[in-house]
Amino acid sequence: MISLIVACDENRGIGLNGRIPWFIPGELKWVSDVTRHTVKPNNTNALIMGRNTWESLPEARRPLPGRISIVVSSQAKSVDKLTLLNPTSDLVWVADSLERAISMVKSANYIEKGFIFGGQRLYEDAMDSLWLDEILLTTVPGIYNCDTFFPELTSCYLLNDKHNVTYGETVVQREKYVRSSQCSA
Repeated sequence: MISLIVACDENRGIGLNGRIPWFIPGELKWVSDVTRHTVKPNNTNALIMGRNTWESLPEARRPLPGRISIVVSSQAKSVDKLTLLNPTSDLVWVADSLERAISMVKSANYIEKGFIFGGQRLYEDAMDSLWLDEILLTTVPGIYNCDTFFPELTSCYLLNDKHNVTYGETVVQREKYVRSSQCSA
């Protein structure tokens, strides 16, 4: 299964200057729990992210624990770019396209689920694909001065669940969308 997981503000903003412009620790824990959870204990999940998203992670936290990180970069074949990523762990893979990253996930029988993890371009490409199964969308209250955005959902995605989650004084809206059978390959 391939999922997309994203948090955006009320204007669909997802980032500012390569960073998430809000800090909600409970939401970060939820994302970690969801993207780590597997049904089979020996399996793992994969986070598929663009190079800019990878580089926005604190260096000490790379790769994010408990998951494989697949970094998509159009320059992945460049030795200099591979050196820049410095994948010293077998938990970091590099792909030259989103399609190649999806192929890597589907060909590894121990990867239970792939999560499109950002940024804007990968979200757009995933939403245009026929292999995206679900979207996990969290809306953070407020409007931030974002420079990257999450695309509008198409009619191919149907709302499956919607509820609010409270973290202290912050209430986020969490929605789950699934691909309509009429839009499948």
